[in-house]
Amino acid sequence: MSDSVPQPSLFYAEIPLTKGLVALVDRDLYPILSQGHWCTSGGYAVRDIYPNGQRHHIAMSHAVLDLRGIAIPTGYEVDHWNRNRTDNRTENLRAVPPRINKLNVGLNYRNTSGYPGVQWDKTRGKWFAQIGVRGRSIFLGRYTDVEEAAAAYKAALAKSALE
Repeated sequence: MSDSVPQPSLFYAEIPLTKGLVALVDRDLYPILSQGHWCTSGGYAVRDIYPNGQRHHIAMSHAVLDLRGIAIPTGYEVDHWNRNRTDNRTENLRAVPPRINKLNVGLNYRNTSGYPGVQWDKTRGKWFAQIGVRGRSIFLGRYTDVEEAAAAYKAALAKSALE
């Protein structure tokens, strides 16, 4: 997955946000979503609505799924496939359990291996892989080759997503 913004298209439109950002939306939803003022909060496109005089904070991603008739089950979150929090095109959104949403994160800025779950063990001079599952850290082994460690992590990730 990529953090890049798609190139301009006939299929989506841009809605201005605060901080000089824009949100991407499906062109057919633009007339509805462009009504009112959207801002950013935590990198997401959000706005306040006032049904029955009560203030409610709504995320654009939730509004898109609602307009498409896609229900977000209780306890689920909306995930942006490409990790771009302002890309609210329908194809980029999915409702997932929180543990699956947490898997769709980029690399930590301290990561030196270039792979998630893979770190260098200075004392042993090997790469090691580990994965967090349901609040527990699971050691996956030490490897001389970084790609082997990454493959171990990827296999464990696939297995944990199925559980």
